[in-house]
Amino acid sequence: MNNPSLKPAIRIFENLFSKMNDRFFDGCLVVPVIVISPEGKSNINGWCTSWKAWKSTSEKGRDENIGDDDGYYEINLSAEYLNDPINVIIGTLLHEMVHLYDLQEGIKDTSRSGYYHNKCFKKSAEAHGLITEKVEGSGYSKTELSPEALDFVKTLEDVRFDLFRTVNNTETEKSVKTTVHRYVCPSCGNIVRATKVVRVGCLDCNKQMLEQEDKTENLKEILLHEE
Repeated sequence: MNNPSLKPAIRIFENLFSKMNDRFFDGCLVVPVIVISPEGKSNINGWCTSWKAWKSTSEKGRDENIGDDDGYYEINLSAEYLNDPINVIIGTLLHEMVHLYDLQEGIKDTSRSGYYHNKCFKKSAEAHGLITEKVEGSGYSKTELSPEALDFVKTLEDVRFDLFRTVNNTETEKSVKTTVHRYVCPSCGNIVRATKVVRVGCLDCNKQMLEQEDKTENLKEILLHEE
């Protein structure tokens, strides 16, 4: 019996990234580090770092200063979703590749710590093989493969993942129950949530944000709402 390993799954994603890069981005995307890890408390299928999270130790010594422009972005796929239909999994990867494209092009496609997907993301996504749907609270965050992309997937060899991670619902319930404080800018309505009482200001309006009652009982409900 072979030892269980995520290496085959990562190789599959690297191969898919290469093929979709050529098909939907004319090969312009820089290659990221692809990671598979638990979803944690965020209930999201994947994400792309907004900074070059990985640095190479071979190009510069460990004691050298490494600049912000050096290194590699990270695309992370959640291990709990490797049992989803393959179209959904590939759609998640393509969604994160759109974020990577926007990073390279200097396009700000999200706000609210990456939760809210704006019209810039919608434009990029629909130009690169995705259909978008607007969701209350998170913008154009819901995506699925376009008919063109679905036809492309049919040309791929059978894609199958041997492992996926399960969720301990009892531990999840215990870990996310916490008091949430909601702060709103009195001018523009920007919202910030925190797990403790804080003083926070809106940099757009240069005004202190005011705490308001949050109808959501705990952090889990917020995250599920914003997914």
